[in-house]
Amino acid sequence: MAQTNDNDAFSPPVSQERVVITNKLGERLVGLLHHTVSNKIVVLCHGFIASKNDSLILDLAAALTKKGISVFRFDFSGNGFLTVHGSADKTIPVEDAYEFAKHVPNHKLHVIEGANHNYTAHRKEVADAVVDFITSNGAGEPTSPRGKWDPSILGQ
Repeated sequence: MAQTNDNDAFSPPVSQERVVITNKLGERLVGLLHHTVSNKIVVLCHGFIASKNDSLILDLAAALTKKGISVFRFDFSGNGFLTVHGSADKTIPVEDAYEFAKHVPNHKLHVIEGANHNYTAHRKEVADAVVDFITSNGAGEPTSPRGKWDPSILGQ
């Protein structure tokens, strides 16, 4: 179960819905949509050996939905436009993150000093970095023909 360290009393209403997207090859992408009343959404992607149910992903989903931002999390290996990396990561050296950042346009790298690969003692810092990125000008508005969050863009 996801844990948060923040004791704010306000928590916007969140509905959780299983979403299945099938591509033209018949491959299925299965995810969970945490829909708030907001028209903003964050798609959470995880690394190579994690899943949409990894405790870090659950913590991030909880932090974002607590701020009224919808979340879609699914099983996928890859990175988005924000990469958060620990300076003490022994699984993937921080130098690799700096090298990756050189080759990806419109990319922001946020290094958390002293954090290991699982951000064991730095969960709040990860959540703060992601929420700050999403709520600042670092992330664009959701893309939709209607100009606002619309579940149909996920193939519903």
